[in-house]
Amino acid sequence: MDAKTPAPREHVVRKLAQSFESQRRAYLDDPVPSRAERIQHLQALSRLVQDHQDAIVKAISDDFGNRSSTETLFCEIFLVLDGIKDTIGHLLVSALVAWAITTDMRALPRSRNSRRCSNKVF
Repeated sequence: MDAKTPAPREHVVRKLAQSFESQRRAYLDDPVPSRAERIQHLQALSRLVQDHQDAIVKAISDDFGNRSSTETLFCEIFLVLDGIKDTIGHLLVSALVAWAITTDMRALPRSRNSRRCSNKVF
């Protein structure tokens, strides 16, 4: 290896730093995506996990030293996909449901102090 070729570790660190910087810029460009954008991003993530499921299972198996693919599917892949599905469901429901806002009892019109008030309009 000559002096101009970076060590493999340096290459990985540089690549990670570039990825993090790209993510930071994307966040700063759009820190609060709309509900529709969030659903699109989650659907894209779901497709990505499903499309690369075999590679993910193999990488985890290699990392653990021959971990069962069935265990990885249940403990990693299915849980992630279920979490994505659940989050999309919550986003869709929240778009349809008007959430109740609680009010302190003292702020309600028929509070205990209202009996002392006159019914006259000033």
